[in-house]
Amino acid sequence: MKKVLVLLLSLVLMFALVACGGGDKKSTAKGEGSTDIESFTPVKLRVGHSHSETEIPHLEMLQMAQNIFDRTGGKVIVEIYPSNQLGTNEDLVEQMRFGTNLALYADPGRLDSFAKGVSAISAPFVISGYEDIERLNDLPVVKGWMNTLENNYGLTVLSWNWCQGYRNVFANKGGRTPKDFAGVQLRAATAPIWVATVETLGATAVALEFGEMYSGIQTKIVDGCEQNYGAIYNNSIYEVISTMTETRHVYLANCVIISSKWLRNLPQEFQDIILEECNAGGQRTSEKLAELDDFYFKEMQKYGMKVISHDELDMKAFMANAELAYKKLGLTEAVNALKADLGK
Repeated sequence: MKKVLVLLLSLVLMFALVACGGGDKKSTAKGEGSTDIESFTPVKLRVGHSHSETEIPHLEMLQMAQNIFDRTGGKVIVEIYPSNQLGTNEDLVEQMRFGTNLALYADPGRLDSFAKGVSAISAPFVISGYEDIERLNDLPVVKGWMNTLENNYGLTVLSWNWCQGYRNVFANKGGRTPKDFAGVQLRAATAPIWVATVETLGATAVALEFGEMYSGIQTKIVDGCEQNYGAIYNNSIYEVISTMTETRHVYLANCVIISSKWLRNLPQEFQDIILEECNAGGQRTSEKLAELDDFYFKEMQKYGMKVISHDELDMKAFMANAELAYKKLGLTEAVNALKADLGK
């Protein structure tokens, strides 16, 4: 009888262990690297940005969302929210750190408080064009920033390549040297790198959200702003300014960041699709905006905007100011490392 009881208990334990093993395998069906695509429950990702619904970045994000939906068989639903509808950049970043199903399109300067030095990508007179942006993922210094963001703060950079072209000064006063902009108040984004950029130009920075730019200039809270052609044209800023000074002080490359925790909980195949489509969307955006820059430039001149061309400026003076800005922000080392990796 004892032998029979021992045998029965052994069989019960064996079945229990098998059942537990099966339960563990099932519990990872939705986890990182899972291949159980068919049983994966559809998820939703919300992406926020500051552009209007008519601008190229928003339209290309809609295309990105559709491509992700199609390639995942409807398992990943991406919703795009323009005009800061989801909240400020800072609010979204904080929510992403805790695993919320959010992604954000913004400039790299928003990440500097987490990975010190990353705002060098947006620093004046560092990035020369799209060719530099294409190389960022392979640069040692950039890889270091990306690892810090993900491992220490739960933020994954999907892409760096949503480029809007060169930024110039649009104001009711032009200039050829930084001294010409003394006393001129220019709207600046709230990140420290953008405030320092305005100071590099010789002007006084006034922090305003993007949506307040038109009214701020119109009511003379500020005298102008530093922006790219598309933002000025699509938001009708040319109606309230008279002159563009073609400083080309920043080649603006926005990035898309996502909650690492949320992303890594998807099957690897879906993670790869999101990464690929985000970079493809950035490339399409950059190409289309580059084509439109010439159109915007000519159209704004038709509306009476005067232009002081790049060739007329004392660029040595502006770049000397930029060195002071790097030092003030503690970015000298990061800028030098980025330039060295780019071979500059």
